[in-house]
Amino acid sequence: MGDRVVVATSHDSAWKAAFDLARAGTAGPLVVDVRPAVDGDLLAEARGLGIEALCGGTVTDTRGRLRVSGVRVNSVGPSGAVGRGRWVGCDALLMSGGWTPSVHLFPHTGGKLVWDEASQVFLPGQATEACRCAGAGAREQAADGVGAPMVQERNTLRGTGIPDVAGRLSVTPAPDCARLSLRLGPDDRTAAEIPLGFPLPDRIGRTGAMARTLALRLGPDEWYPLMPPSEVEGVERRLTAGMPAPFSLVDVSHREVGIEVVGPAATLALTSICALDLDAMPAGSATRTILDRAQVVLIEHGADRYRIEVRQSFADHVRGLLQAVARGIALDI
Repeated sequence: MGDRVVVATSHDSAWKAAFDLARAGTAGPLVVDVRPAVDGDLLAEARGLGIEALCGGTVTDTRGRLRVSGVRVNSVGPSGAVGRGRWVGCDALLMSGGWTPSVHLFPHTGGKLVWDEASQVFLPGQATEACRCAGAGAREQAADGVGAPMVQERNTLRGTGIPDVAGRLSVTPAPDCARLSLRLGPDDRTAAEIPLGFPLPDRIGRTGAMARTLALRLGPDEWYPLMPPSEVEGVERRLTAGMPAPFSLVDVSHREVGIEVVGPAATLALTSICALDLDAMPAGSATRTILDRAQVVLIEHGADRYRIEVRQSFADHVRGLLQAVARGIALDI
């Protein structure tokens, strides 16, 4: 990090980072805050830790070869005019503009960002597509200023459907759920089951269920649990607190959408667009496969009940394939 640190900021959180540096033994960091005034408690704590503070200032230049050796600090007047500066020796420059939500994808939907004066950040404005922002981008702030956990943001197939083939085939969007990508060592599977609170299948391609959670094993070190969104936070908290071995747990709820294929003709319908021998696929199994050109996870609950997990971007394509197959089954083609 460095032994002589300058922190340039416009946000309270950076002061706390400077306090941590001082407590860790860094010799008197300098905090340069562009705001003309900050909370008095911050200034008092800075003085107690031997931290020099300059409010109403900014960093306008650096010097050094291969690494920084100094910065030029200038005062900033009420009108925004930059005053005279002075050089300060340092070997690290930290900069923070505050907590800014990740909203860069929202303009791709055709929506525009608007300035929020209260939080001093740009936030999504009026949506033009069937999407919903979550976390800090939806003004959902946790106590520490970080956005709330991600939830299901968009379902490509919501409101769509395929006419049933009476008594033979039903293709419908699956109920929304949370999806987690869990990676851990095969030998750590049993240890993870205790904090998770549900079983992890011991064989690749098998599923395990408990209450409202269904866990799939897709690879040697990869599991894919499906569960109600309300249970994700508890799972994350328990696994973090109770799992001694390394692991990775990522909420990918926004990435896929589910399609349920049910009825006596379900296996026939899927065989028309899938190269797998579904007759040999046992109930309670799951596997990655290809439907036409779309990579999916196919779950067989039984010979007449399947679930397809497909990327949002390919969901409508797979729905179209199933719609064409359903028409053929209806005509006994």
